[in-house]
Amino acid sequence: MACILINDKVIGFASIYRDEDLLSHKPPIFVVQLEGEASTVNVLRRLKTATNVKMVQIDTALFAYEPVLKAIQDIKDLPLAQELLFWDKDSPTRPPSFDEPDIVAALKLIPVANFSSTSGHPSP
Repeated sequence: MACILINDKVIGFASIYRDEDLLSHKPPIFVVQLEGEASTVNVLRRLKTATNVKMVQIDTALFAYEPVLKAIQDIKDLPLAQELLFWDKDSPTRPPSFDEPDIVAALKLIPVANFSSTSGHPSP
């Protein structure tokens, strides 16, 4: 895996493929593959006018983060978006999205828990 920097900005990520025959040329030729058409077009377009191009090999296992990053890309609704992005001091706050009786019922199923000291109610 490699990171492509053009004019000191990260432009894309590529996979490096080792081809012994191509590496034996003078100068050596190496093969990189960009993922996705949009990334390939973006890198090629920027290479036309680039004054400084760098490629840095990445040693960490980025593929381990792929499922998390893909899940984030699939998010259609941002929890707390109204409160975080569009907050207005005159707007009333919305109630929580979770159902309080479900939480209370779940807590009652825990026989050893004593929440009386935090709730302000005497224990039974």
